[in-house]
Amino acid sequence: GETRTFTVRFSPLDAADFEHRLKCTIPNLSERMEPLFVAVSGRSLMPYCHFELENSDYLTSGRRNPEMRGASGLPGSSVDPNTRVIEFFACGINSKITRRFYIVNPTSSGYEFNWSTMTKQPRPQFKCLTPRGHVAGGKKTE
Repeated sequence: GETRTFTVRFSPLDAADFEHRLKCTIPNLSERMEPLFVAVSGRSLMPYCHFELENSDYLTSGRRNPEMRGASGLPGSSVDPNTRVIEFFACGINSKITRRFYIVNPTSSGYEFNWSTMTKQPRPQFKCLTPRGHVAGGKKTE
C-alpha cells in the first residue's frame, strides 16, 4: 500500500459557515468497495470595520515606556498584540498636528459611528474632528 497526502483549499467569498462533501474517484477500485467520501467544513469571519493606518514600530522597537499601563490597566503590563498606534510628533507647545485615517466597512450594510473621549481631563490634548458619521456598506470614510 501507499499513502498520499491531499491538500484542500478553503477560499470563501462571504462570511458564513460552510460544509461540503468531497468524493474520491479511483479508477482501479473494486466495485464491491464503497466510494470514498470526506466531509469538510469551514468558517469565514469578516470584521465589521477596518482602519487604514500608517504602520508604526512604536510597540515593537522598544520606544514604548515599559512602565506605562497595558491592557490590564496595570503599569508594566503588556499591550494587546493587535494594537495599532497613531503617532504624533510635536515641536513645541500649541502646535496643531492632524492625522487622517479611513474607516473601511467591508460588510454589505451601512452603519453609524461615534467617537467619544475616554479620558477625564478637563481639556483633552486630542480631539476627533469627525466625531460621528455613516459608513456605507463596501465603502470607506475619513
